[in-house]
Amino acid sequence: MRALASVAAVVLASACVTHGPNIPSPLVHAPSDPGGPAPTTDAVTAFAIDAFDFGEESSDGYASLGLDIDGQATASGTPHCQTIDESTPGSEPASGIDNAFGRSLWPLIVTFLAPEATSQANASFATGGRVNLLVAQGLTGKATVSPVVLSMQQGLPLGAQPRWDGTDRWPVDGNAPALAFSRSYVVQESLVGEPPSGGGQLVLGLIGSASDPDAGAGFGPLELVIPVTHVQIVAPLAADGSITNGVLSGIIPVSGALALGGQFAAATRGSVFSADSYQMQVNAAADILVDGTQDPSRTCDGISLGLGFTARPVKTSP
Repeated sequence: MRALASVAAVVLASACVTHGPNIPSPLVHAPSDPGGPAPTTDAVTAFAIDAFDFGEESSDGYASLGLDIDGQATASGTPHCQTIDESTPGSEPASGIDNAFGRSLWPLIVTFLAPEATSQANASFATGGRVNLLVAQGLTGKATVSPVVLSMQQGLPLGAQPRWDGTDRWPVDGNAPALAFSRSYVVQESLVGEPPSGGGQLVLGLIGSASDPDAGAGFGPLELVIPVTHVQIVAPLAADGSITNGVLSGIIPVSGALALGGQFAAATRGSVFSADSYQMQVNAAADILVDGTQDPSRTCDGISLGLGFTARPVKTSP
């Protein structure tokens, strides 16, 4: 697995938005569409995500992963949807990065279900398991171009150890919903997935262990596939054709997060799993509306998501 650097600092240092003449905003957004030049090729380029960064390098590592989704740095007095558990919304950093998943849900999985979840998930990608595939049409290396057609699809297990030299041919799961980014582009040597996608799924890897299955305890193995919507991608393109220090931002519908509780219960193999406690944690994590906005008259029905990632060039097959 390749190391992931600090995502917010490396990827988005020049991506801040502006409000009025020469007034920079610290809110972290994707770089803007350059509006051209148009692609000179219809060739397809594919990448397989080989590692995710869940922000575990420090207690607040999650706070640098993702993008500002709702257009504000949430603090006391800013507009906010009604929390499900009637708690007071937590404050965000000045960057406005929205990542309640990294703050609340991933630590819950690691602490109570699969302590080695991060390394297990990334090992499953690196050894040829089910992956997320970024498939782009119209790229010319790192050259600025707009528009680009981009989608995120699921790749079925490769069936062998990947060579990771650009020749691996990953079979696409035609039954899994794809995330579409209809007007993407390359700017500042980064592939940007825009506008925010509709609903789909994200593969987070195989977590848990199959060891000692007769012990009646433990967790897994479980292929963790989560429902997502409003996904955005910022993927810096490296000279060797890979993606380094990528950013994925999105929203997990609360209903989808709650549905995962059944999978967690089944995967515990006899260990204690409290569905009520899990529901409380999910409800407490809800921090946004699924359309990416805040509305004080509505109840929060989404959980913001931010991840770092790396990816390598591959080929795809039906």
